[in-house]
Amino acid sequence: HESFTFALDPETFLCSVPGTPYAGGGQPRHRLPFNEKVQQLGPGTQPPATPDVPRYASLLRSVFERTGQDVGAYHGLRIRIAYPAYPATLMLRYPLPEKP
Repeated sequence: HESFTFALDPETFLCSVPGTPYAGGGQPRHRLPFNEKVQQLGPGTQPPATPDVPRYASLLRSVFERTGQDVGAYHGLRIRIAYPAYPATLMLRYPLPEKP
């Protein structure tokens, strides 16, 4: 959401502990080599399309319509990996802002 400006640059890593992303995910010994970067899609009035999922933009439009949310209030991120990450968990971690 547009109010979560702190979440625009997540730390990404691939964790060798599948299932629960919190089980050892923060421990360096569980991390696998991973160099892919998060693609910033930015806010917009149209959901982003992807060749990987047919009708993805129409699916997102339907979700936003049903929930009454404005797609333009959200910032999109995308990450792609060239191989199946199983058994593993892809994690995105965000630094939380300081409490006022």
